Amino acid sequence: MLAYKTIQQGYNRLFFDAFNKTALMVILISVYTCGKYFIAYLLKNMDGNTAVQRQMKMDLAFGIGFWFVGLFLWITSRSNFQFAILWTMVVLSAVGIVIYSLYYLLPELYRQQKKFSSYFWHIFVISLVLMLPLCILALFFFNRTSEVIFIVALFHLPTQLLVSIPLSWFLYRKRVLQNSELTSLRTELGKSDANLNFLKSQINPHFLFNALNTLYGTALQEKAERTGEGIQRLGT
Repeated sequence: MLAYKTIQQGYNRLFFDAFNKTALMVILISVYTCGKYFIAYLLKNMDGNTAVQRQMKMDLAFGIGFWFVGLFLWITSRSNFQFAILWTMVVLSAVGIVIYSLYYLLPELYRQQKKFSSYFWHIFVISLVLMLPLCILALFFFNRTSEVIFIVALFHLPTQLLVSIPLSWFLYRKRVLQNSELTSLRTELGKSDANLNFLKSQINPHFLFNALNTLYGTALQEKAERTGEGIQRLGT
């Protein structure tokens, strides 16, 4: 049981605890709302491409699953609660950066024929900007507020620069190559179908019918009744 010297101290403590929990709830709701509108914005800019939307949902599910497995391991190993919070902030930030890179930033840079360095600096700036809300959120969970910026930067920046950037670049390049191969195969298949249709159109049905009639007459003249019967059936 906590003891306070004065009732005012008890009221102040109660007020600050309630304020911290309310502020935390507001921040969590804000993060959820921003994430929701962020995903809706990406889906809107896909022009109804259901295949891309399905792929993005799979990527989101994989990222959230990875976060959940890690969080479960932190909890079951009875690690410090602050590590679980730090894991949540860093991993969810990484998932957001990867999704943003794969479905918006990298396609745009690819159309502009930009190099990897341009993509790297884009994500570096985004990672620095993300540090501010992450540090504010971490203040509610870390007792030593003077070290919050250092702790968040120590885990957040290396994760985004050494994991999120290479992973996003590798996945996007791999998917572009796969799509290019599929497009090439479809083009070749279309050409083969066109050539087949062209060859079929070159066969004149009247010419074939006349040729069969000629062969049928020849077979009758030579008294090859079975051959003639077979040619007649073929002609019909």
